[in-house]
Amino acid sequence: MHKKIQSSAMFLMMLLAGLLVFPGRGNPQGASGPVAESRAVLQAADIHLAVMTDILQKIRALAVRAANGTYNAKDRELMELECRELLKEIVRIWNTAAWKGTPLFNSRASGWKKSLDVPVGAQTLSVEMPRVSLDELGINPAKEDYARSRASVVTGEQANRTIGVMDEQISRLAAERARLRAFFIRLGFIERLQDSLAALR
Repeated sequence: MHKKIQSSAMFLMMLLAGLLVFPGRGNPQGASGPVAESRAVLQAADIHLAVMTDILQKIRALAVRAANGTYNAKDRELMELECRELLKEIVRIWNTAAWKGTPLFNSRASGWKKSLDVPVGAQTLSVEMPRVSLDELGINPAKEDYARSRASVVTGEQANRTIGVMDEQISRLAAERARLRAFFIRLGFIERLQDSLAALR
């Protein structure tokens, strides 16, 4: 488990350093054709996942501060207010993230699709959409109920538990981003091949 967290942390550091980014971001709204459109969907999903990862990192940083024993109960209450607002933003992103009206994460929303299907010639390539669940955080996004949230910094014990929860969630999102990026790169080569062949006609 420790090695897994280290590996995920290294991957995240590379993402933040720009070493593992979605190439050719440009303006996804200008995408045309099924392959280009599908790449734009993946870019949009990655942008949302990146912001959610940053928020989880911020919550983790608050938990580390709250757990070090140098802050009193009043200080931790103020940190808890910030933590709660950050959780609300994660829920808002989960509920509203969409590409041209199609939900990206909210499996309860109308129009949500489990997979992204890309027609390529006579074939259809598919990739499962990001598996982003708030259950591990103890949050019901439909009701926006935070009573059972597993992210809290009110006490040192809760803060230490929150650090572990954040590590798990950051690792999960890093894995999802890597999976989507692999498919995105594959589609890039398909698009390149299609463009090259079209130029011959």
